[in-house]
Parts: sequence; structure tokens; C-alpha cells
Amino acid sequence: MRTRLTPLSPKIRRTRPGIATIAALLALVFLVSPACSASHTASSSSGPEAGKMAVADMPQDIGRGFPVASVPEESQRPITLKAGSSSPQFTLIFSDGRILDSSDLRGRPVMINFWATWCPPCRDEMPEIVRQAKADEDLIVLAVNVREGLEIVRTFAEEYDMVMPVVLDQRGDLQNLFSIRGMPTSIFIDSEGSIASYWEGVLSASQLDSMLTDIR
Repeated sequence: MRTRLTPLSPKIRRTRPGIATIAALLALVFLVSPACSASHTASSSSGPEAGKMAVADMPQDIGRGFPVASVPEESQRPITLKAGSSSPQFTLIFSDGRILDSSDLRGRPVMINFWATWCPPCRDEMPEIVRQAKADEDLIVLAVNVREGLEIVRTFAEEYDMVMPVVLDQRGDLQNLFSIRGMPTSIFIDSEGSIASYWEGVLSASQLDSMLTDIR
């Protein structure tokens, strides 16, 4: 008759940590905690500044990076378009996460053109707007596309060689902020950040040149 032997489990010797060990662990915790807290604070405070973009740092390719429009909560109340009023605040968010504030455009003449790919008058005036943007490096032209997707906008921008920032206003935030009723609409802002003039409808070459002269 065979007897099955049951393997014996090894005996584990358990020891309780000594007082010295516990004291050492507590000391380590107190040393590490302040360091982690300081590191987190430094990271938090430097984050927003690290995300800033200067005008000179904008991409140089077609559509200049296709930034997305964003309107701060405190600036979301629509304005009444009129000459002499201050331009409202908004931001441009680029694909790498950096942002450009509209206030950073102060000191430069700015033209904001609201347009869409399905708009025939927008197509008619775009070549002259592009020509002006290429001819004057100091002029900032923001071509704000209203409520369309990136791919269809990119195709249009490549077709018209749009070397200026092509802003994606996919939710219509900028459209609402500036009280835009139809497209195309162009707004001309002087170097002090004030609206010098605006035009609803297609711009002829002479009209565009005249309005740009007023803000240069």
C-alpha cells in the first residue's frame, strides 16, 4: 500500500519592523513630500507662460498652422461693429498647444476676413487679399473660416496660396463675437487695437487698398 506524501510548505519567518526602521521611513516621507509639492508648484506656474506664442513664432507654411479660434468666457458678449470701438479679445490655439492672444497683435495693422468655401464672393475677393498679405510683411491678415472642417479648408487654402493664418472658427465663436451677419465681411483694426472700419460684402481691389491704407 502506497502512501501519498503531501509536500510541506516552507516555513516563512516573519519579523516585525523595528522602531529604527519605522523612524527611517517616516523621515523619508517628510523629506520627499515638500520636494514633490515644490516641483508641482513650479510646473503649474510655468505652464501657461510656456504655452505662449509670439507673432514672429507663427508657422510659415500655407494656412500658417490653421489655428483654432477661442473666445474667453469673459469676452463672449457680442460687440456692435462700429468704427472707433475696441476690438474684442480672442485667442488662436495652434496644433502644438501654444496660443496667440489677440492683444499680442497690438502695434500691427490687422485685417480680419470672415469667409467660407461655399461663398462665391469670398472666392472672388480672396486672390486680392492674399496679394496684399504677401506684399506687406507688417500687415496681419486673419482669414477666419466659419463653421467648416480642416480638410476642406486646407484644400481651399492650398488652391489660393493663402500664406496668412487661416483661422478655424468651427463653432462660430468669432462670428458671434463680431456679430457677423453674412460673408464675406472684413474688419480693419489699427495698431492701437481699435476698429477703423469694416465692410460687408465683396471688396474690390481699390476698396481693399483704401481701407488698408487707413490702418497702415
